[in-house]
Amino acid sequence: MAGVWIVAAASGLGLYYWWFHSARDKTPPVFVVLIFLIVCTVGSLLTAMVNNKPLVSRAGDRADVERRSPTTGAAAVLALVSTSAIG
Repeated sequence: MAGVWIVAAASGLGLYYWWFHSARDKTPPVFVVLIFLIVCTVGSLLTAMVNNKPLVSRAGDRADVERRSPTTGAAAVLALVSTSAIG
């Protein structure tokens, strides 16, 4: 996960540097940013649609969620309260 953030930060800084130092025409850097966003969005959607992906969170097991960290437990309680207040 950290590798993805490092690559994203490096590409973002590179694109910003290119945009900032473009003399007059900023069309090429803006076009590359648009293509970058499209590629990232399509890649994310394809990754989300993969079958048999590993289970990342077990929100159904409330005791396990509360054991992980106090903030996660608090988030689970808030989600439970907000869903019960809505319904």
